[in-house]
Amino acid sequence: MTHTVHPYAHRLGIIRDWKSRWFGVKAKYKENLKGDVLIYGYLKKRLKGLFVNSD
Repeated sequence: MTHTVHPYAHRLGIIRDWKSRWFGVKAKYKENLKGDVLIYGYLKKRLKGLFVNSD
């Protein structure tokens, strides 16, 4: 049995770069990370049982 891999994954770092970038001031990294964790936790609670994938 084989698994199908998205062709974009094979080209990362060779002919393409990541699609997403994280822009932020390094001095606020800790603050931004805390906010991201809080939002993730809130959404995880609110969307529990609604068949939403968090990958």
